[in-house]
Amino acid sequence: MEYRYAPARSYEDLAAGRVLLHRGGMPCFPVRAGSEIFSRCLAACPRKSGLTLYDPCCGGGYLLTVLGLLHPGPLGRIVGSDIDPRALALARDNLALLTPEGRARRRSQLREMAVQFGKESHSAALESLARLEAQAAASPPQTALFLADILQPDALRDAGFTADIVLADVPYGRMTDWLEGTAQGPESPAEESPLARFLRAIAPVCGPDTVLEVIADKGQKFPKDNIYYLDKFTVGKRKVSIFRRKTQGKEGPVC
Repeated sequence: MEYRYAPARSYEDLAAGRVLLHRGGMPCFPVRAGSEIFSRCLAACPRKSGLTLYDPCCGGGYLLTVLGLLHPGPLGRIVGSDIDPRALALARDNLALLTPEGRARRRSQLREMAVQFGKESHSAALESLARLEAQAAASPPQTALFLADILQPDALRDAGFTADIVLADVPYGRMTDWLEGTAQGPESPAEESPLARFLRAIAPVCGPDTVLEVIADKGQKFPKDNIYYLDKFTVGKRKVSIFRRKTQGKEGPVC
């Protein structure tokens, strides 16, 4: 991937498990790549401030928190949802790091661990937290989290917000987990692919200018009659698609 926006520098302060919290089984997207992807989405947005960013498969909230720390200026609200309540509990703790209160709690935790275990990694994490604190926004974005199965056709029917950017790192390499336990519903034909069902479910929070970005494996396909692409590229084995949904009177090029 060619980097147009995210500079080549150290992002170690944002490493998973350092200041930001991490648990096994919850993926952590590479920081520089995530920043680049968000910046490309932002470039396609008509508005540049007060934006609502939504991640419907937020997991432990790692990527949302990273973006909130790196790009607080354009963001007014960060929203995340997930099917797993344990993931949302972790996401809540991570997103709290955008606030002075959340950072103070994390500082206390790291100090206690540094005293108890005497590990250099805890001292290094405290140094990282101090640097993040120095760069933190005076007015952080608002945050909201809720439980949702994004493959249910009515998952977002009463969500009550419109996203400017939808950013989703959907499950890949384990398609059974992506489908397991998900009811089809009368409006979602059984033969629909997971990504087609995802697009159907996401519709209530999308306006005509909403920019969607989905990270998936190369085997997952979008229904091309429902979207038009703004950008496509790969990050390692991941396929990144940036697009808008097709709506009446709002069409665009296919790249």
